[in-house]
Amino acid sequence: VGLWVQTQTLSRQGLLLLNHTLVEPGYHGPLHAVFVNFGKQKVVLSPVTKIAKVVFFELDKSAENLVRLNTSDYDDSILRISANAPDSFMQLNSLVPSIKVEAEEQIRILKEAASKQAADAKANITAELAKQGADIEKRIRDLQPEMQTDLKKYILRWGGGAAIGLVVGVGIVWLIFSTYLPRIAASYADVDGIARRAVQERAAALDAASAEVRANRADLDALRQELQALKQQNANLEKRAGSSPNQRTSQ
Repeated sequence: VGLWVQTQTLSRQGLLLLNHTLVEPGYHGPLHAVFVNFGKQKVVLSPVTKIAKVVFFELDKSAENLVRLNTSDYDDSILRISANAPDSFMQLNSLVPSIKVEAEEQIRILKEAASKQAADAKANITAELAKQGADIEKRIRDLQPEMQTDLKKYILRWGGGAAIGLVVGVGIVWLIFSTYLPRIAASYADVDGIARRAVQERAAALDAASAEVRANRADLDALRQELQALKQQNANLEKRAGSSPNQRTSQ
């Protein structure tokens, strides 16, 4: 039995052998190699290019069933396969134009649907607004006679009293301002004078307290100096007493 494998030379150039397969016992004929080019450059294969290898394995016993295939139409089958081969792996290049056309068609359909929906929505909104406007105008027309009647009644009932009340109110306001405004101004002046006198008296009291504090501080300083002098005299006396005990005894 044989194992059909790829050479390293072609794999380094970007080719990949797809049909790694077994060469079964009893097979006679050509081997078909299917490659995919994953590289960026085209790879030229000549009749003498080494494209694959066959590794043979010895079986433990003879094969029970030998493969018998008719390979007479091998060349024709290869021609058919080559004629129907894609432009690239998985037909990506050939799929791009069809995908683009399909996408453009879907975009066109979506645009048409969106335009139709927008037009329908605009028409519905316009009709609804027109209907609501007509209803409002009808309500206004229905309420106008009633509003006019109520307005006339209100004017007749409250118009005279309101005018008199307005005149009386203006007169009261003028009387208040003409009578009490000077008094308020005078009261404000009195309050201002009282406040100023209070501030002045408070300032004088603070000055007197400050003078008294300064006098007390002077007295305190004098007492401190006198106390210091007494302490010095006491220290001198103790010093003399300690230096002449005989004199202290005779005295």
